[in-house]
Amino acid sequence: MSSHRVRRPYDNTKRQQAAEERQQRILDVASRRFVELGWTRATIADIAAGAEVSEELVLKRFGSKVRLLLTAFRRAGFGPNPDLDAAVGTLGLEDLGTVEERIEALVSFATAALAGLAPLVPALKHAADADQEAADVVKGLQQGRLATSRRMAALLLGVDEEVVDTHEGLAETIYALTTGECYLAFTVELGRPASTYAVWLRNGLHDIVRRYGYSSD
Repeated sequence: MSSHRVRRPYDNTKRQQAAEERQQRILDVASRRFVELGWTRATIADIAAGAEVSEELVLKRFGSKVRLLLTAFRRAGFGPNPDLDAAVGTLGLEDLGTVEERIEALVSFATAALAGLAPLVPALKHAADADQEAADVVKGLQQGRLATSRRMAALLLGVDEEVVDTHEGLAETIYALTTGECYLAFTVELGRPASTYAVWLRNGLHDIVRRYGYSSD
């Protein structure tokens, strides 16, 4: 009588979990190094050593130092969402009944996102000055932010995006209000708490609503 061994399905859950933990460790170290040391002095070798992995693994996973910084930047601001537009989409602004509710949702989101990503802005700017790949990445980020600012303006005012285009400077104003540089001006240059930036942003959004003929009451 012959016996047949039943092959159990391979379970790679632990391997995947270990890989995810390594990635998070790399990103944690990278974020700290880019903030503390800046773009030039933060090296792949140092980041790999701090994360207790090889340089080859870092480059295999992220492709380049620029892509590592970009991934750290996005994770710091948008969590599991791949980019700003996807993160804004999770707010459900179109389902909020009043302008006031939409303003509060945008203020809370922007303040929290900037608290995470703004410290990495100087490294990203220095990278763009020194590296063409980084310059292209930053240009893409800026274009994406402007498109999302257009969408945010439409959701804030409860109008179509085509209506936003008829108001010169509307999308650009929201873009400017929500830059990492503005957040850092309040929290680092002036030493104010993040809540002060939130008040300023809230006032700015109320001004937009009033300027374009909508009531926030």
